[in-house]
Amino acid sequence: MNKAILIPNPIHESRVFLNNIAATEPVVVNQGGTWSGKTFGLIQVVIILTLTTIFKNKEGREENIKSLVVGQDVPNLKKGAISDFNEIIDTIVDSFPENCKHLFEYTYNSTDKIAKFHFNNSEIQFSSFQNKQSAKAGKRHYVFMNEANGISWSIAEQLMFRAKIRTFLDYNPDAPFWVHHKLIGKKGTRLFLSNLDDNDFVPPKVRTELIAKGKANASFHKVYILGKTGATEGIVFPNVRWIQAMPKQYKREAFGMDFGYTNDPSTMVRILLFEGQIYAELMLFQKGLTGSDIGEWLKKIKFNKAKYIFTDVAPATVEEIRRKGFRKTRAAKKGKGSIVTGVDTIKSYGTINIVDNVHWRAEQIGYKYEEDKATGDPTNDPEQDKGVDHIWDALRYGIQGINSKRKI
Repeated sequence: MNKAILIPNPIHESRVFLNNIAATEPVVVNQGGTWSGKTFGLIQVVIILTLTTIFKNKEGREENIKSLVVGQDVPNLKKGAISDFNEIIDTIVDSFPENCKHLFEYTYNSTDKIAKFHFNNSEIQFSSFQNKQSAKAGKRHYVFMNEANGISWSIAEQLMFRAKIRTFLDYNPDAPFWVHHKLIGKKGTRLFLSNLDDNDFVPPKVRTELIAKGKANASFHKVYILGKTGATEGIVFPNVRWIQAMPKQYKREAFGMDFGYTNDPSTMVRILLFEGQIYAELMLFQKGLTGSDIGEWLKKIKFNKAKYIFTDVAPATVEEIRRKGFRKTRAAKKGKGSIVTGVDTIKSYGTINIVDNVHWRAEQIGYKYEEDKATGDPTNDPEQDKGVDHIWDALRYGIQGINSKRKI
């Protein structure tokens, strides 16, 4: 008599996973806050469905299942979906006895980013598309659009049209986009909402920091804690594209810094001009720093002393930093109307590409124009002293370096 083997369940049966694995609609939309477990849960769903689905075509022939995971670009995929895929597969394989591990063996083609499973010749491909024409190539049984608000409607429409069984989508609801206008509420679409409480694996430190940021910023709480759709009305910089890495090639480079001292954070951003667009990443976000502290921090990160840093106008603080050896630290030009001018200059570049960061996301949805007290409509003047412009100020100072006529 064979003895039963107890295998621990390797699948994290979160609410995201259970909702999506049981969904039957052609399009399944997952809207949720940060750390709600959307991507991890959906990658589990894609793996299970790819390995277990039996699909017969019109001629009655059984087809090998093909799944596609789509991101806005390759760096996003590597950091998110591909990383989760590797972790999930390793967990599953480690949970099974030796004579069952072959069920999950696969060969990975790093060039095409295709994982081909030996058991049933099914495959999962990870890809991004630059235009709708490239998205027309090939049909798949399952499609998962990761961070769908970074993918254009023209591409998404082609991918959904070619999904033989089901399309899954997920995103953080910073603002309404084509999912809200074209899919939610329509026949054949299922909407699931998720938030921080749906993920048991959020590190305590992360949970505490997110909740604290939500208490200080109502917009952040609504979008990233509760997972509810944010509003674009009155937001100073609505056209932001969240990326995972800065381009390696660029035309110009500049650095901007805002001083926070005791109560507000000091911030520093790196800015690149590449193919006519602005790319930026946050380098520093810390309270309680003096100019001397910032100078020591610049030493610690081995900042290139030959690079210019454009800062807030604070002569004593600038001098402290310069005394630490960073002689090309200089106050940005300010004056009447400089805030509006700086904002307009940044916006003149169109979409701003920003390396994903929770602090910057909070400022992006919180930084708004003043309201006209008589009409309630936004004015042309950004709000001041609301605590959500420290990173934007650093970007505004640094953009002067990008636009400088001389080599910096």
